[in-house]
Amino acid sequence: MTKFEKIAATNIRNCFNFEIGGMYNAYLDGEEDFPTVNEAKEIIYMLSMNDEYVIGGCFANRAPREMRFAGKEFCINYIDKLFATDPDVAEIPWKEEE
Repeated sequence: MTKFEKIAATNIRNCFNFEIGGMYNAYLDGEEDFPTVNEAKEIIYMLSMNDEYVIGGCFANRAPREMRFAGKEFCINYIDKLFATDPDVAEIPWKEEE
């Protein structure tokens, strides 16, 4: 990974943990209205490109400029990897793709 990709990966991972953790907590609380997996991926991409996420998930400032330098392809692939490996993602009752 380049230094840009490392910074982008950290921001994406923190965003993912915050957002998916919130969705998982909503699922445990009985919430039944979730986006599709692809919509959730788009949400994570959009949020991580616009806001900076720190450990604990709280967003602080504008997203690091390194997000742009890492490239969209890297960011999308990293989000896909997180969705494929996180156990909480498998438990959330996602809407079916149309």
